[in-house]
Amino acid sequence: MINAVKQAKKKNFYKIVTFTGFNKNNTLKKKGDINFWVDSKNYNSIESAHHLYLLMIVDMVKKFI
Repeated sequence: MINAVKQAKKKNFYKIVTFTGFNKNNTLKKKGDINFWVDSKNYNSIESAHHLYLLMIVDMVKKFI
């Protein structure tokens, strides 16, 4: 994921969105412009929260299409 962010920045992507958990100051979160960080040490809880965020984003985008 870190390499993907580096490549996106090289290609001048407008914004980098990250989905992370565990450590609040993790490297991936620091490199993102918009961060969805979940305050948990439980992998399944983090993944479930990320799925919820993604579903909400899809619903928001669908309203504009």
